[in-house]
Amino acid sequence: MSRTDRERRVELGSFLRARRERISPEAVGLPGGGRRRTPGLRREEVAQLAGVGITWYTWLEQARDINVSAPVLDAIARALRLDQRERAHLFTLSATVDLEAQSRLCSALAPGYQLFLDQLDPFPAVALSWRYDILAYNTAYRFLRGDLEEIPPEERNFLWLFFTHPDYGDFVEDRDNGARHAVAKFRTHLATHLGDPLGHELVGRLLAASPFFAEIWS
Repeated sequence: MSRTDRERRVELGSFLRARRERISPEAVGLPGGGRRRTPGLRREEVAQLAGVGITWYTWLEQARDINVSAPVLDAIARALRLDQRERAHLFTLSATVDLEAQSRLCSALAPGYQLFLDQLDPFPAVALSWRYDILAYNTAYRFLRGDLEEIPPEERNFLWLFFTHPDYGDFVEDRDNGARHAVAKFRTHLATHLGDPLGHELVGRLLAASPFFAEIWS
């Protein structure tokens, strides 16, 4: 174990102890009677709530060199009632990708973004996530591309429409180069979101549905 890795694990153990000690047994539905040497929950109680072994959890707090997984960290985060910032810190200290957080990322926009897009009319404007999910658009874009409300939500993705709906890419002057450019950008984004299951699921669907996409992707 490198020095940096050791320091990270020590910090993780300290973080877990601090969060464990701030929660009373009664707050999580456990009996709170009897004398306690430390405030908050005991290690075995956190292990019970998270559904993990007491020895494994003890080693985690002791900065032992053990393997951790996203589902187990998710259970610990829920047991300790961590908020989103604390949860993110937990996964960072564990050097583990939080799949739940990744799946929430860029799934919707604040209402103010729609107002901004509407003010750009009559110029077409659309907001995309890194996966090219279509999150919002204005009236001019709807007239240009058709009413997206008629398309199932799971298909409202620029890449999916471009490669599976023949008329969707008609506005691109050079369809071949436009497709290659879009796929190259998407692949670059995917490299920085390797833990996002939705990105990989989109790739699988496109490979199965579009030989043109499969050719470019390879």
